[in-house]
Amino acid sequence: MQYLKCLNVIAPVIVVFIMLSIFIRNYMKKRLQKRITEDPVYVDALLTKVVQGTPSTFGVVNVTVDYKFYTDNGTLIEEKNVMTAIKIMDLIDYKIGLSVPVIYLRTDPHKNVLNVRNALEDL
Repeated sequence: MQYLKCLNVIAPVIVVFIMLSIFIRNYMKKRLQKRITEDPVYVDALLTKVVQGTPSTFGVVNVTVDYKFYTDNGTLIEEKNVMTAIKIMDLIDYKIGLSVPVIYLRTDPHKNVLNVRNALEDL
């Protein structure tokens, strides 16, 4: 019974920790995107793997992609498990072997993002 007294303290601490970690992760992601857009290099990446999720009733589907691209100096960069949300009508553009626009940081090509608009922002 002693552990039940601690449970009402531990549960809110866990919830606060989870929320705080989500906020920090989103902040770091936005900060990285801002750094990339300050000194960008635009390339087309080749899709190597595409896994689509279940479509929503709003006409949006989550897509997890793997892609690879060559930097300006010829280095091959591969990214795996990059998730984005797209409209169902645009799903035909996400097939293995097709290209997708990517921007990367000129000083560190491993810091890159898909240059596509997230469909969830349009809702």
